Amino acid sequence: MQGRPGETSTCVGCGAGVDGDRCQTCGVAVAPNGWRVVRQLAQGPYSRVFLAEKGGVRVALKELLFALVPEAAQLEGFEREARLLAQLKHPAIPRLVESFQVGQGVNTRLYLAQEFVSGRSLLQELEQHRFDEKEIRALAREVLGILEYLHGLSPRVIHRDLKPANLMRRDDGSLALVDFGAARDLVRGVTHGATLVGTFGYMPPEQLGGTVDLTADLYALGATLLHLLSRQPPEALLREGLDFSFDGAVNVSPAFLGWLQTMVARDRGERFQSAAKAKEALEALERPAPPRPAAAENSGKSAASVLATFALVPAVAAVFLGSIWFLGRTRVESRPTPPVTTLPRPLPPAPPPVVVPVPPTPAPPPPVEPPRPPSSRPVEPRPPAVHSAPVEVQAVPKVKPLPSFVLESPFKETLTTVLPLGGAACPAGGATLTLDQVRVEAGTPAAVVLVSRLHNESASAACANVYLELRDQLGGRDPSRATLLSNPTPGSTRSLTTRFTVPENHKSVQLRLGPQAKPLAVVDVDLAGAKVSVAPN
Repeated sequence: MQGRPGETSTCVGCGAGVDGDRCQTCGVAVAPNGWRVVRQLAQGPYSRVFLAEKGGVRVALKELLFALVPEAAQLEGFEREARLLAQLKHPAIPRLVESFQVGQGVNTRLYLAQEFVSGRSLLQELEQHRFDEKEIRALAREVLGILEYLHGLSPRVIHRDLKPANLMRRDDGSLALVDFGAARDLVRGVTHGATLVGTFGYMPPEQLGGTVDLTADLYALGATLLHLLSRQPPEALLREGLDFSFDGAVNVSPAFLGWLQTMVARDRGERFQSAAKAKEALEALERPAPPRPAAAENSGKSAASVLATFALVPAVAAVFLGSIWFLGRTRVESRPTPPVTTLPRPLPPAPPPVVVPVPPTPAPPPPVEPPRPPSSRPVEPRPPAVHSAPVEVQAVPKVKPLPSFVLESPFKETLTTVLPLGGAACPAGGATLTLDQVRVEAGTPAAVVLVSRLHNESASAACANVYLELRDQLGGRDPSRATLLSNPTPGSTRSLTTRFTVPENHKSVQLRLGPQAKPLAVVDVDLAGAKVSVAPN
C-alpha cells in the first residue's frame, strides 16, 4: 500500500484509490497494527498474504477475513498455526513475529506476522529449471532433516501439506518450509478421523479417509520429488488403485527409483517408517560399493572364454603326439648301425579336432518366498479408483421442496446457560459465554435472535471469539448465517445480540456455538411448537 493511514494511497490488492485505513473496494488494510502493507504475495479462498514492514523488519503478513470463512475449522486452524509457530525453533522454519486481531464481529480480521522469506517456491523454480537426480537427492536430504526435527518433537508435529508451493528457496540456496495452517500434533502413532486437509496428489490415500501418521509427510515429500523430476503434477501420474506410474516419467538410476517407490508406496506399512530411516536409506545409495573378491571375479568368466579354452585341445594334442614320435626316432638313431640312406618319414596326420560338449549351466531355481505372517494391522478400505478417462456424470435428482410453513406468532425463551470457554486454545477460566434469551420473530421470513454475554479474562484471541452458526432443519449450512461473538477486551463483559434469518418454510432450526467437531452447546429452536431447548457439552 503506497502512503500512510489517513493519506490518499493506492490499494495493493485491486489498485483502487484509498482514502483512509482500508480499501473500500476489496478491504485490504493500509497498516494493520502498524505493519505497512507493501504488496500482496498470495491469495486463497479465505485468506491473503502480504509483504509488510515495520521498523525495518519485513514480514509475511497472513490475513484471515472472518466474513469469508465457511466454518469454524478455518478459524481453529488459523489460531492453531499461530500457537504452533510460536513453539518451533528451526532455521528452515520462518519464525513467528506476532499474531493479532483487528475489528469485531463479522468485521473481524485475524493476522499472523511471520519472518519473510526472500526467494521463490520450488513450484516457481520448476517453471524455469529442470532438476536432475543429483539436485533432487540433495533437496530430499535437506527436507528430510526438517521432517526429522518436526517428527522428533513432543508431541510430534506433522505438516500434512508438504508440496513444491510450500518449499521456498532462499536467496542463499537453502530451503524453508512454510504454511503450517494444516499442521497438527500427533499424540498417538496414528490418528483416525482427522479433518480432511491437504492437497490431492501429495496426500497419501489413507489421508483422504482421515487417517494420518508420520509416513504421510514422507509420502508428500516423495510426491513432491516426483513432481519436480517428471514436471507433471502427481495426480497426473496416478493410475487405477491410486498407485503411481513411473513408466518413462522420470530419468533416474534404478537404485534411486526404488527409493522413490518406497516413499510413495500405496500401503503406508511399505513406506519408510520415519524420516531418519528414509534419510539413512538415501545416504546408503551414495556410498561406493565394496570391491568384489577375486574368487567372485574368476567365477564370473563368460561361456565364451570356456569355449576358447576347449578350442585349444586339438592343437595341444597334435604337439604332444609329434613330440613322442620325435623322441622315438632319436633313441633309434643313437645305436651303431651301418649307414643307410633313408627317406624321411612323413609326419603322421594330425588327429581330428576333439569337440568337447559343454553342458548348459542349469538356471538356479527361483527363490521360494517364505509365507508372510498374517498382519495385525487392520485392512483399510481402498478408496475409489482414479480414472483419467472422462467419466459420465449422472444427473442428481432435486431435493423435494419443503411444504409451506409460515410462523404466525412470535415467542421467546429465557435462558440461564453458562458455557465456559476452555481447552488448549483458551486456558481454563479464561472466558465464559452466558446465554440469556432466544427470541423468534414472526413473519416471512422469520428470524431467530440470540441474546448473550461474553466475559473475557484472558489476552488470548481464542478467549475473545466464539463461532456461532444457524443450521436449517435438514442440517444445511450457509456462510451468510454464521458470525463471530467477540469481546477482545480482557477483564470485561460484553452484551451481544445476534439475529439470523430463518430459511423459507423451515419449521425448526439449530444454533451451534463453538467448534464444529465438538460445539460448546447446541440450541434447538422448534418454530412450529414454539419451544427452545439447550444441550450444552
